[in-house]
Amino acid sequence: MNTEALPPNPNRATIATQFFNRVHRTFNLLRTRWWVLALGICLAAGVEIYHLRHTPPSYFSIGRMIVGAKMSVPNASAYSEELNNFLGTQVGLLQSDVVSNRAIVRLKSEKPALRPAPVSLEVTVSPKTSIFNLKAVSGDPDYAAAFLQSVMEEYVVLKKEMLRDASDTTKTGLQQVLAQLSADQKSTKEELIKYGDTNREVYVQEQGNGAAGYLANLTRQVADLKSELQLLKTLTLDENVERMVGLAQQPLAPQGGSQTGGGQGLAQQAQAQQNLAQQTLTQPAAGTPQAGGSNPANTRPNQAGPQPVSTSPNPLANDAQSKDQGQASMVGSEAEYLKAKQQILLMKAQRDDLGKYLRPKHPKIIALNEDIDKMEKLLDIFRGQTKEQLEDREHTLEVQIANMEADIKVWEVKTVEISKKMADYQEIKERIQRLQNISDSLFASENTVDLERQISPESVSILEPATAGALAAPPFVHRAAIAAIVGLALAVAVLLFLDRLDDRPHSFSEMQDLFDETVLGQIPHVRVKDKKTGIPILKEDDDRHAFAEAYRNLRSSILLQNSTEKQPRIILVTSPIPGDGKSITAANLAVMLARSGARVLLVDADLRRGRIHKQFDVPAAPGLAEVLTQQQAWPSVVAQNSVPNLFILPRGTVPRHPGELFVNSIKQQFLKEAGGKYDFIVLDTPPIMAADDVSNLAPHVDGVLMVIRANYTSGRVARAALDLLYLRKANVLGIVFNGVRSHGGDYYYYKYKDYYAKAPAA
Repeated sequence: MNTEALPPNPNRATIATQFFNRVHRTFNLLRTRWWVLALGICLAAGVEIYHLRHTPPSYFSIGRMIVGAKMSVPNASAYSEELNNFLGTQVGLLQSDVVSNRAIVRLKSEKPALRPAPVSLEVTVSPKTSIFNLKAVSGDPDYAAAFLQSVMEEYVVLKKEMLRDASDTTKTGLQQVLAQLSADQKSTKEELIKYGDTNREVYVQEQGNGAAGYLANLTRQVADLKSELQLLKTLTLDENVERMVGLAQQPLAPQGGSQTGGGQGLAQQAQAQQNLAQQTLTQPAAGTPQAGGSNPANTRPNQAGPQPVSTSPNPLANDAQSKDQGQASMVGSEAEYLKAKQQILLMKAQRDDLGKYLRPKHPKIIALNEDIDKMEKLLDIFRGQTKEQLEDREHTLEVQIANMEADIKVWEVKTVEISKKMADYQEIKERIQRLQNISDSLFASENTVDLERQISPESVSILEPATAGALAAPPFVHRAAIAAIVGLALAVAVLLFLDRLDDRPHSFSEMQDLFDETVLGQIPHVRVKDKKTGIPILKEDDDRHAFAEAYRNLRSSILLQNSTEKQPRIILVTSPIPGDGKSITAANLAVMLARSGARVLLVDADLRRGRIHKQFDVPAAPGLAEVLTQQQAWPSVVAQNSVPNLFILPRGTVPRHPGELFVNSIKQQFLKEAGGKYDFIVLDTPPIMAADDVSNLAPHVDGVLMVIRANYTSGRVARAALDLLYLRKANVLGIVFNGVRSHGGDYYYYKYKDYYAKAPAA
């Protein structure tokens, strides 16, 4: 599986941290800037109350209207409104300028002495009812009541006009549609008369019915003939002879049916043949040749040739007649053939009986043999004649089938044409009926339009007339509450907007977003009891456990920052702007380094406003200023304090141009000599953006610590200060994030105060 093509998974911990940081940032913003919210609320509410107190008094008049009962006339829909949209439509119509302008004109004509005044109209609908509540508010009580009453009356008049106009418009439209329908009916009737002249309705219907029946009869007759032809071709000669003789013995079938082939099963044919054979054995037919001779010519039936195809207009009748004639001609020869065959069997049986007690040369036996030979010759003649008749019959059936199939195709075309004519005729009649139904319905609607307008009352009527004008109490509480909410929303919007413009880091995550440098430590915020003395430095048994642990963590970060490179011994502590806490950071860092057993020299390099001497309670002069001006040697101005292994070099006397002292090479000699006697040298310098002293010192030290104060230092200014250090080729060790709120979103260090509590005595 190619994992390189997969998108990187989002770090859910980072997302959660950013979310909680944003929440904490907003909370801190509201906590520190709560007065902005209070000011916005008070200012908005005060302005609204002042406006209400100086607003002239207003008077109101109320009235009510209701949706009245409406009778419904069947098939009448000249003017109707959907109930779902009715209430909203009426409210909008009551508050429209059309009704208001008509009411004003009406007041001028009816009450010219009444002075016009500005008025506002409010219309509401009572819940789960169809009652409209109207309220007119104006500075004149009489004008408010008169205006509201005029509005309700003009609204009722407007509804009547709308109903009348709608009815007239509907009636005109119905009359136009009826005229068009009348013209369509007339043209359709003319089309029906024209169609009847060319196609007689009765003749077309009878012709259609007869053609369908005749076509069905032809189809059935062809099926019967095909069945008979199939039997003639399938059965043998003797089986065909027996079948034909058996059919001849049955009674004639009713006309229109057929008992040949398809109507008679093989079992019935076999039974008919058996009965015929028995009858022949018991009662020989007259004229059958007897023993002693016969005349074949006398017993041979007339040979029937193929019958001509009928061309009669009724092919079914001709076919039945030719079929009966063919069967009649065939039955005679077939019966003679069958009788001769049976006679031979009887003579052979008689010969067998005589042969039991007579010799073969006996005259009777010889006579019987001669008769049998004669009958067999006669049988051959009958067989040939019967075979020819059967072949003729097959040919006749094939011709009849071909003719009937041709007639079927012709009549199918005729049937389709007749059906199409019937469909066209029926379509014209249905069109006439449909137009008539529509015309009758519209005519009934036209008659009911005027009736509905006369008997249907107005849908909305006046329930309660306008009351006399009453003084309206100003809604101080309601309006003030709304104004307070608006002021609160505006104040929150202003705070969020200002916070969006604020680039001061508030949390460790924001520091990581703003800077690429490593954050070596987070110094928690400590409340200042005395602003003149500032934050006290760390002592041996200091109870500010979180504060002390933060500097221990900073010390470890510096000592163990990079084991592959040379450990920084000369450390410069600075900040972008004043007030970031660089001096207290440098002092406490020096204290922690000294407590680790190292000899540390803390140098106050801020010659303008240095305050290291105040923090350690040592004289301010002589100091670094005298060393840089070569007035004294630096070992003579180093002071000791109560912290073991920690030595202080104060700023000295403030010179006239302190920045010029760092340009000469004396500082390099001083740093070189002091570096040989102390393990660490910590320099507290002026802010980068306030003086150029740091730019001259930074290239000559092992590393620079940048102190940035939370909620105070601008990210843009801090970035510019770091760029100045990089421009001077300074080695920036990292950033110290000072003044971090312990309740921040991602400040997890040194929160557990109970962990530092003293253990109970044993």
